[in-house]
Amino acid sequence: QGSLIEKVLDWERYRIILQRGASTLWRFGGTPVSFVGVLLAYALLAGKSIQKFTGMWVFGALIGFQLLVYFAVYVSTPHDLVWHLSTSLDRLYLHVLLLAFLWFFIWLKSPQELLPKES
Repeated sequence: QGSLIEKVLDWERYRIILQRGASTLWRFGGTPVSFVGVLLAYALLAGKSIQKFTGMWVFGALIGFQLLVYFAVYVSTPHDLVWHLSTSLDRLYLHVLLLAFLWFFIWLKSPQELLPKES
């Protein structure tokens, strides 16, 4: 299983975590069409809201910190890494995605902003 220092210095662990993390996120929900892909396409079509909300960076900081902690746990896990990722990653995304969706939909244009202005 190796020591903690060996795990931290093993770049293959980082590659496995990032690859499995991206693949699990893309397939999230088990639908034929990627839910994350649909949200990204919608964001490209709708665009950013013109309204300014103070403190939006806090959402990003919280999400980033939470993902960083999960990443550190995976790097240092004493369990088999692939097993650990396959049994927990989708559940951990549920923790992160709720706040990420809130942040995402605040960032997007509202339906009122998307409707054409009536003269």
